[in-house]
Amino acid sequence: MLSAGRGATQQEGVVVRLGRSVETLLRRSDGIEVTLRSAPDGTMERLVVDRIIALTGSVGDHTLYRQLQVHECWATSGPMKLAAALLASSAVDCLAQTSHGSDTLRNPEPGFFILGEKSYGRNSTYLMRVGWQQVDEVFPLLPVMPALVGETQ
Repeated sequence: MLSAGRGATQQEGVVVRLGRSVETLLRRSDGIEVTLRSAPDGTMERLVVDRIIALTGSVGDHTLYRQLQVHECWATSGPMKLAAALLASSAVDCLAQTSHGSDTLRNPEPGFFILGEKSYGRNSTYLMRVGWQQVDEVFPLLPVMPALVGETQ
């Protein structure tokens, strides 16, 4: 996660700190002071580094919808239909992409959609503009609940 201290060469490699989260970053004359919190026990560790490399390999937490019927791509962990559309897309410039439509965001679970960065899973071409387009496309598909819009029956 963090590069070796001042004067490190490429041959010396990278100091890896697994299972930690960054608590604080402080710019110093001799580098960046980083405070890390250990995931298992919460202990804190401070060190000074030249640079920080975040290699999270991150995929959003799916425990919120683990019990729902969600069809996720095994390779990206995004919704299957969107993952297939992204894979089939021939766009070379990721900045030219647009949303692939609400149908690619549908799941077997009725009325449940995964939007935004989570919808791209491990795919690194996500743009916030596309996330906003997804919300615009999916919002009209959500059922109107009278109690939420102030209506009475």
